[in-house]
Amino acid sequence: MKLPCVVQWMVHVECCLLKVMFTWWISWLWAWLLLWPTGACVGGSVESEWAAAMKHEQGRVLEITQGLEIGQVPEIGQGLDIGQIPEIGRGLQLGRGPQIIVPMGEERVGPGMGGSAVQLLGLEGSQHFATQPTPQTAVVGSTVVFPCRVINKVGHLQWTKDGFGLGTERDLFGFSRYAMIGSDDEGDFSLRIQPVLLEDDGLYQCQVSASDGVPGIRSQGARLTVYVPPDPPKVTPPTLTATAGVPTTVRCESSGGRPAPEVQWVDESRRESISTGWTSQQHPLEDGKRVLVVSSLTFTPRRSHHNSSLTCLTSNQALSHPLTRWYHNDQLLANVTTSVHTLYKISRKLHQHSVSCEVSNKVGTSKKTQMLQVLYRPVFRILPRDVMAETGTEVTLRCDVDSNPPSSITWLRHGSDKILGSGSELRVVVESATAGVYVCVAAVRGFPQLEGRLRLLVKGPPTIVSAGEQRGRMGDTVNLECNTVSIPSPIRVTWTYNGKEIDLSDPRYAVVEDRQGEGLRNVLVIRDAVSHDFGAYNCSVVNEYGVARKQIRLNEETGRVPVVLVAGGVTVLLVMAVGLSSLFFCNKRQPEGKGDIEV
Repeated sequence: MKLPCVVQWMVHVECCLLKVMFTWWISWLWAWLLLWPTGACVGGSVESEWAAAMKHEQGRVLEITQGLEIGQVPEIGQGLDIGQIPEIGRGLQLGRGPQIIVPMGEERVGPGMGGSAVQLLGLEGSQHFATQPTPQTAVVGSTVVFPCRVINKVGHLQWTKDGFGLGTERDLFGFSRYAMIGSDDEGDFSLRIQPVLLEDDGLYQCQVSASDGVPGIRSQGARLTVYVPPDPPKVTPPTLTATAGVPTTVRCESSGGRPAPEVQWVDESRRESISTGWTSQQHPLEDGKRVLVVSSLTFTPRRSHHNSSLTCLTSNQALSHPLTRWYHNDQLLANVTTSVHTLYKISRKLHQHSVSCEVSNKVGTSKKTQMLQVLYRPVFRILPRDVMAETGTEVTLRCDVDSNPPSSITWLRHGSDKILGSGSELRVVVESATAGVYVCVAAVRGFPQLEGRLRLLVKGPPTIVSAGEQRGRMGDTVNLECNTVSIPSPIRVTWTYNGKEIDLSDPRYAVVEDRQGEGLRNVLVIRDAVSHDFGAYNCSVVNEYGVARKQIRLNEETGRVPVVLVAGGVTVLLVMAVGLSSLFFCNKRQPEGKGDIEV
């Protein structure tokens, strides 16, 4: 008789589950028999742990039959507790393999790395901890190492912080300050945190997953308590004006410490501590870990207090270790608390910036500042500029260069190797002979040379350099050019024809100007040129030093065949010649008749 598909599936699942339960019971029985002597040595604590784990696993297997789907296996990665990693057995994926919280048993306490550690003996034959992490305290900026050494490790090992998995690789991706140090051969997977920040405060645990029938293990939790030194105390008012015999109050605030700093008042006039008359209050900050302490001192001033000081001292456990702070141009660098500070991507902008190191403890504070000296190649602060002046005037040519060390600057004439002077400035008397292009060369040892060019121009009346004879074609648009050299630039350019100024309101005329260096290109445009447009024109150029005039004659182009027509005619003649030659040779080569040919 054939069973329905659903019934067959249920029978199959029940058989698989029975096989899995039977396998688990056999595994636990063998483990219990193997570890019985060790358990007896440590007072039976191992037997109780294993018995509790077996009972727990029996209940877990029963739970799996009521809601676990085949193939639901969580992925091992960051944020996953090792206890959630399943063990695969006989085709059925279980939600959780057996876990052992390692008992203290026979233990040895040693210093470890960065704090004390617990060394366990026993549990031979299965993966177990030889060293476990223990609680530690650390000051912000220091280094902490939680020891973890595993014997006979077969599963995946990871550290968790407050139940959040950090990953299974030694270089913990996403946690740049965290790393698992040690050697795989020695089973050392100690967790190093460097530098410690306040956010590292929490509970840490070393975990190894189950594998190949070997149960997973977890170390005891180890809490890291992070201490933060308080900010320097601030007394208000900073200067106290009071009347002798009249009680007055001063306040002292210290913020950001963890644990809360202790406050002490000192009367400098008597050089003794003030034990009465003051109270302190604590106010938690936003992070819920650090506090603000406010202390109020009420006292009665006396004549001896005049020009003396009241000192507010604060201290906490973090100040028992030197605290290092770094400043860049008096601005505190957050999270930089190591004794060595490395600057990356050095640029010329950091030259002459200040870097300060401040070290504090409960005795006091010391601070030292260094100015940065950055070596860099020469660059122009301002590009060299042309200089225009009248004849006989003395002018200064400038080459403004920035470099460290300072540049050695020399001056040359373009095209000559003769050195005219040195330094960032060169004085020259303007003459026709001294006008031209000058070159300044800035040199710094170890860097490429920097060259800059400028022109020395002589001011004077304008000069027209256009051709006196220009041509145009009847009916075309004709351009007449009046090119001028003028220093300074022209004020006005006018065109006249037959004694009359060209009327630029006439749509047939237009003027186009193009400034070129120390000159000006002025073009008179004549549209649809007719016969009376050809003749003598006058161009007048005016600047502040004088006027230049020149006659420019527009001549009509006649008797010339356009190049396009000539090229076209030659092409036609060549084609005709080739065609005639082909016909001649074809007729000459016809064969003599040898009878009728049918096609």
